[in-house]
Amino acid sequence: MVKIIFVRHGYSQYNKTKQFTGQLDVPLEPEGYEQARDSSRFILKNYDVDAIYSSDLSRAVETVKPIADALGLEIKKTPELREINLGKWQNHFIDDVPKLFAEDYAKYCDGTGTGRATDGESYADVKVRALRVMNEISSLYDGKTVVAATHGGFLRAMLWALQDGNVLLKDVPIVPNASMTVVNFENGKGTVEVFGYNDYLTSKDKNTAAE
Repeated sequence: MVKIIFVRHGYSQYNKTKQFTGQLDVPLEPEGYEQARDSSRFILKNYDVDAIYSSDLSRAVETVKPIADALGLEIKKTPELREINLGKWQNHFIDDVPKLFAEDYAKYCDGTGTGRATDGESYADVKVRALRVMNEISSLYDGKTVVAATHGGFLRAMLWALQDGNVLLKDVPIVPNASMTVVNFENGKGTVEVFGYNDYLTSKDKNTAAE
């Protein structure tokens, strides 16, 4: 069994401006860097970390960089941990997308996870790569503890995958920025030990939009 400490990236520029980010490489806000330091201090104090993975997008990498620096560990960057690809919606303000892409947006929001952003991914697609990367980490770090920096949409899909089809996507909540979700994973199955914990933050934003 591997313990994976998933960390959602800190508060980003597009979280602030309320634009769809998807797989665009958008930086952290100053508040996001502060959150990265807070989350890293908590993890370093409470867990013995053996390896660090991250989405290859800078907002995720920068969120766990303090842990890597403190431990002298390499950050293993992978697109498997990226945010959901929102295709043509990326860069648009969230309030504008329902008007510009009405049909696709309605399907995307129907709660089943099968609708996709225009020219982008569905949550069902992200669920597949979430299981794939967890299986990879499990095969390499059995008995170890691994930190994985990722994104709100990815985490929602990952948590949905762990439900084995027993719930719809609409029933899976969104975790806040810089929060920690701990999963014990083995043989393709996982149990959630900690969900969306962020009491360690000295600065908490109110935006929990996933994408």
